[in-house]
Amino acid sequence: MKFSGFILSAVVLVSSASYSVDVAAARITDNGICKAALALTLNKSPKAINAVGLQGPKVLLSLKNKNKDKWEYSCRVNKRTVDLDARKRRQDAFVDGVISYDVLRGKQKVAVTRDKKASGVTRKTYRFEELR
Repeated sequence: MKFSGFILSAVVLVSSASYSVDVAAARITDNGICKAALALTLNKSPKAINAVGLQGPKVLLSLKNKNKDKWEYSCRVNKRTVDLDARKRRQDAFVDGVISYDVLRGKQKVAVTRDKKASGVTRKTYRFEELR
C-alpha cells in the first residue's frame, strides 16, 4: 500500500511539473513583442535581434551582428500597439508607420501588423519560442 501511494505521489508531482512548464511557455514578454515588431519592420528573423536591456518601460534592442551591448532601437509596448524608435544616428524610414500586435494564446503565437502609408499593411505571426 505504501508503494502504490508513492507511485501515485510521483505521478501527481510529474504531471504538475509539466503543467507549470506549459504555463510558463505560454507567457509572452514585452521583450518578445518588441523583437517581433522589429523583426517585421526590418524583415529579419527575430533570432537575429537581441533585447539588450531596459530603460524604464522601454526595451532596448540591437542586431546580433552588431555590438551586442550597444542598443540601436528602443521599443515601448502599449495595450495593442508598439512604439518603435531608432537612435538619433539611425533615424530611418524603417520605424515609420503604426505597429500593432495580437497575442494568440491558444496557439502560443503573436501576430504583428505594420501599417505604413507608402507600402501598405504587412502582417507576420511568430511563435513564442522564436521570440525568446
